[in-house]
Amino acid sequence: MLGQEACVHINSELHPTPYEASTFSFEFIWDMKKQGVPGAVIVKNYCDEEFFVNTITLDIVPGYGTIVFTAESWVYPDEIYDHLPRVFFSNQPYLPNQMPAPLVPYREEELRNLRGDDNPGPYKDHDRVYRYDVYNDLGEPDSGNPRPVLGGSDEHPYPRRCRTGRRRTNTDPDSESRNVGFPLTNHFYVPRDEVFNDRKKAYFDTNNLKLYIMQKYATFLLHADQQTPFEFDSFADVLSLYDEGSINLPGWLNTFLQPLLGIIPFKLLQQVLTPDSEFILKFPMPAVIREDKTAWQTDEEFAREMLAGTNPVVIRRLGETEFPPKSKLDTSKYHNQNSRITAAHVEKCLEVEGLTVEQLVSHWLNTHAVMEPFAIATHRQLSVAHPIHKLLHPHYRDNLFINALGRQSLINAGGSSENTVFLGKYGLSMTSEVYRNWNFTEQALPEDLIKRGVAKRRSNGELELLIKDYPYAVDGLAIWSAIETWVRDYCAIYYADDAAVQGDAELQSWWKDVREEGHGDLKDHKWWPEMKTVAELVQSCATIIWIASALHAAVNFGQYMYAGYVPNRPSVSRRPMPKPGTDLYRELELHPEKEFLLTITKQDLSIAGIALVELLSSHSDDEVYLGQRDSPNWTSDLDAMNAFDRFRERLLEVEKNIVAKNDKGSGFKNRTGPVNIPYNLLFPYASGDAEANTGVTGKGIPNSASI
Repeated sequence: MLGQEACVHINSELHPTPYEASTFSFEFIWDMKKQGVPGAVIVKNYCDEEFFVNTITLDIVPGYGTIVFTAESWVYPDEIYDHLPRVFFSNQPYLPNQMPAPLVPYREEELRNLRGDDNPGPYKDHDRVYRYDVYNDLGEPDSGNPRPVLGGSDEHPYPRRCRTGRRRTNTDPDSESRNVGFPLTNHFYVPRDEVFNDRKKAYFDTNNLKLYIMQKYATFLLHADQQTPFEFDSFADVLSLYDEGSINLPGWLNTFLQPLLGIIPFKLLQQVLTPDSEFILKFPMPAVIREDKTAWQTDEEFAREMLAGTNPVVIRRLGETEFPPKSKLDTSKYHNQNSRITAAHVEKCLEVEGLTVEQLVSHWLNTHAVMEPFAIATHRQLSVAHPIHKLLHPHYRDNLFINALGRQSLINAGGSSENTVFLGKYGLSMTSEVYRNWNFTEQALPEDLIKRGVAKRRSNGELELLIKDYPYAVDGLAIWSAIETWVRDYCAIYYADDAAVQGDAELQSWWKDVREEGHGDLKDHKWWPEMKTVAELVQSCATIIWIASALHAAVNFGQYMYAGYVPNRPSVSRRPMPKPGTDLYRELELHPEKEFLLTITKQDLSIAGIALVELLSSHSDDEVYLGQRDSPNWTSDLDAMNAFDRFRERLLEVEKNIVAKNDKGSGFKNRTGPVNIPYNLLFPYASGDAEANTGVTGKGIPNSASI
């Protein structure tokens, strides 16, 4: 039963800045005896433009107190909607079968709108459709720049993207055009409530502008350096890109960029302009070279970064009985890719220590000593003689194809990522091969560590780390435990037993959608949880939260910290190691810096890559972190609030332990290393001083997913 309509008159002059909210008061006419407790609010917008509704609060509800409707959504003019107007439910949680009968039709209509059951597209900004589609818009076939469709085939399996419903291209009926409307515009549909708010958008627009300027500057380098165009000549040449080495752009390029002054907000330009209004190239000093410009070159630091660097999730243990390790690649396609490192090679490198391979591995796994790597020493000794090492040096190989692909505007054909950190037009197709072997259950941290052979289950079920000083694993397991406990506590409030999980129609529909639509190419694998038990629900939710928060933080927000200095984490290798006795080998001996720089990412792509990883590593100032909520009214259930408070306290304790381990006197060598970067990538709360260690704004683990 509906109450009487109450009107709010909005005055645009009440908005002094685009970031400040306004509060309005109004009265509802409501008969509690006849209509009961209000469970939802219908909002109609009679203005000419959309507005954002944060919360609607009923302060005085007789016999009930305060009721909060947490909206956090954009509402467009009512005339645009061809279905029921926007409905916002109260923050009182209950399972679908417990929903008050008068609210059920509104909930069902809301779900139809969100699924897009009656809306084939193309979707507009005001649509709120969350539907899957294959990646069929990465290229532009009509412009002569095609790309294979990723997803929906055995050849290119892939997770799905957000559907847009745009028209197909003229050249390829399987591909979707990115051009819509007139004049033609490049449109990536994202539901309006998921789009960056004005503050965050301005922050990323600043970095995108900076990336654009850097790319223009890189083009200028070809004209400025006739002897070695697009190449760094020395490490000092690379260092000139940062802070104290800021470079003013040439006059002609500055003139070229001046038209931007008329279309970009002044506050945005201030961040990329010098006081005399000249564009400059200026990168913050990456943490890896802030205190010591050469420590990154040491074997000790190289090894430490495998455990506590920007990508600590690829290291895995060799087979216990098989040495040298054998490749699992199809020899008919890739030839013999088995390792050519033998025990004899390793022992030759260990003559000074007087250890066998078995003794060294045992010593390494059971002490806190830094991984002073026999494999690295052996690699450097053998790389000029064995073809397997000519493919990619691990230092710049292992950052490819990791965990997330970033925003679609960066990964499309000819996009920034494809031109810098991926292998050109082949990169995304190669990630499809990685996804072929993806397993959802193995994304849970304990299962991942066991799979990689760096942990094992004891007879009592507890997890034992085989590398005691492995910061990512040690900190990660503490955070994983906190997440898992929080999810278990929360689920226990609403799901008394397994039957309650099986009887939750919306939960079962969601899981079916995730498995059969979102991951349609892998839907028939037996490893998928069936979602029939509370334990499966807890494990699945904890895994999703872990992926979207801590795991993402570990592999993403440290990129600029380490890869912002290109020699430390190059994105490519352009030529093999020279053979002894050749002219190139003699050049390497005479000019090691120059020859190394001629081997890794060239200058123009390095500049674009630095700007890209700075953007990807950045936090906006309105991030929400684990243990935090962007709204204090996220629920009215006191049991859930108390469980969340306990979660926050656990995270604070984890943070305290991380700080203690990072102390130089703790005995944990891998926590900081020669470059003196404390391992803070997994700080679970916002109070950590991550900004001081990254060179860019950063505070902890963004709460990308939560219950």
